[in-house]
Amino acid sequence: MMERNITVEVKEENMKTAESVFCNCESEFKSIMEKETGKIMETKLTMSEYSLEEENKNIIGGIFLRSSDGVIVCDNSLDSRVSLIFEQLLPTIRG
Repeated sequence: MMERNITVEVKEENMKTAESVFCNCESEFKSIMEKETGKIMETKLTMSEYSLEEENKNIIGGIFLRSSDGVIVCDNSLDSRVSLIFEQLLPTIRG
């Protein structure tokens, strides 16, 4: 996600854990952006003060990253990861 301003969204019960690692994540995000673009970019991560959207409230855990305009959403929830693995394993399961 090559955006300058990203909002991090987590489940309400995971907010304290996310806040405890947030500073490290922000600095790592900045270094990855600089490495990938070759430029020093002003980037900003923000913890969302709001709860997840209604359709995402029942996730097991994980995070959502949202661009500042809300157009780009990166679903990094455990639910989406399990679904992705399930899709990848379907040929094996069928066999």
